[in-house]
Amino acid sequence: MRNGREAMRWAQAAVQRKASATHLATLAAAQAEVGDFSDAVKSIDQAIALAKREVDGVGLVTSGSDPSGLLRNAGRQDNLTKLLERRQEYLDRKPTRAN
Repeated sequence: MRNGREAMRWAQAAVQRKASATHLATLAAAQAEVGDFSDAVKSIDQAIALAKREVDGVGLVTSGSDPSGLLRNAGRQDNLTKLLERRQEYLDRKPTRAN
């Protein structure tokens, strides 16, 4: 069962705590679910901007198992691609649906 209004409340609280790309994308999905596609596009645009900064290396985190950060950055690129696809769905006035 979907409850877009409840999802929006939870997502807004998460964004207030930390405006991450994931939290903003979740908020956008909730906004689209209730038919607020204008705000969904605004929220997903903010998520895309944060994701682009991560892909471009701002805040790039390396670890012992991935010292160059290449694997982590590849995952971030995949995430950015998905966010861009979602943006188009919201422009087409389609809510997010999992396959």
